Amino acid sequence: MEPPSTPLTALVLEISSPPLKIDTEPPPASEAFCSWHVASKNSPTEEKPDLMAFPPELLAEQATIIGQELFKKVVPSHCLGSIWPKKNKPGNEHLAHTVHVTITHFKSVTNCVIATCLRDPNMTAQEVRARVVEHWIQVAQECQIMRKYSPLHAILCALQSTSICGLKNTWGKVYRESYQNFKELCSQDKSLSRELMNKEAPSKFVTQEINIQKSRVSSHPYHDETPVVPFLPIFFNNLVMLHLTMEDYLEGGKINLKKRNEEYKTMREILLLQMAANKKLQPQPQGAIWGLVLRHEEVQNESYILSCQLEP
Repeated sequence: MEPPSTPLTALVLEISSPPLKIDTEPPPASEAFCSWHVASKNSPTEEKPDLMAFPPELLAEQATIIGQELFKKVVPSHCLGSIWPKKNKPGNEHLAHTVHVTITHFKSVTNCVIATCLRDPNMTAQEVRARVVEHWIQVAQECQIMRKYSPLHAILCALQSTSICGLKNTWGKVYRESYQNFKELCSQDKSLSRELMNKEAPSKFVTQEINIQKSRVSSHPYHDETPVVPFLPIFFNNLVMLHLTMEDYLEGGKINLKKRNEEYKTMREILLLQMAANKKLQPQPQGAIWGLVLRHEEVQNESYILSCQLEP
């Protein structure tokens, strides 16, 4: 079996839908998003959690908690093509901070997957590593079922990374059915788009927005359903393309309303998804599961070397 192959100001527009207020100011400081933030890795009493002890469904749910809360705090205008690309320029570190922390968490999930496949000293046997890879494939399947597209994409990115896909002997021990499920997930992930999320239930988000405005969300039949957690770059990549391909002003200094409408519609989609993302997921006790993420943040620079050591 072969291993897998190796990413404004408030708008008030004259459109048919009701106007939405889009904030641009940073939100007030909040408490840590992770209520089970682990202790320092130098802590002598901390016991390392065993990934395989947790069911895939539980891991998928727990992987979503921080990401869902971060997504709900994203300021849609931070995704604009006129703002987000400036983030990496000197002096602009404060820009698009709500997007930045979301992407940072995405990378942490990816690093967690890579680390758990490589770092355990007891996982010298290829069969054991193969079981861990299969476990993450099952977690990815659960994320897809739960419509948690951000952790789904993070897991698939990790399993397709050079550090993991280069473990040919390990992939050779992965069960055929699990490998086929992985290939199918990767194929579907390539077509991941806003259309996929909106196709599932666009009217649900709109209806929920109306009920929120009427303060009757608690009685809405969809209130208890699992909310979508999108892969955020889908949105700001689209907004960056709008910024690069369309001018802000037309001849005579007229505002390009077509561009503004497209930007508005994209940010409106983000707002509707945020309104729908109101189901509370219960985190596990401190240190039980997602300590794996924070524990392995440093894996990125070392994973390839370790991968080569495990399977030269």
